[in-house]
Amino acid sequence: MWKEQDLIHNDPDLSEAFTVIQEKESFEGYISAIVELICNNKLSRENINNTLKEFNIYDIEFVKVDMLDLILHYIYFIIEDHIISEKEWKNAEFLKLYFKIKEGDFLKYRHKEVQQVCQKQYARIISDGIIDYDEELFMVGMQGLFDLGYDQLEKLKNKQ
Repeated sequence: MWKEQDLIHNDPDLSEAFTVIQEKESFEGYISAIVELICNNKLSRENINNTLKEFNIYDIEFVKVDMLDLILHYIYFIIEDHIISEKEWKNAEFLKLYFKIKEGDFLKYRHKEVQQVCQKQYARIISDGIIDYDEELFMVGMQGLFDLGYDQLEKLKNKQ
């Protein structure tokens, strides 16, 4: 598990990704303010808490579902090229840590979305009838992004 002192606060790739996401999506209120923090390389637990307080939110747990949705936007962005780099994976882990997302939260609150992503990516991978090493690594990366166990991933990607 990552510790606060291990967090990268100013990753230009994360900032650039959220700048692109921000251009495609319409965010409002505290979500928009948090996206601005990320875009401006000012992501820190202190800045997140201060931003939430400006909107009279005193515990990030109260907005967990919105934080999951924000991370989902990032996951959609990073899987567009069908490659999950180590840096992208780490950035997703950092976001989960900052937003206090725990194992099981994706399935509990966003089961349908996770299932759709897993099914779509798996269908793409098996479309040529061959699953190569890079595609296997991609599915393992997907499993990690959503904090899924092997059996959970198998159920999600094969459920029709």
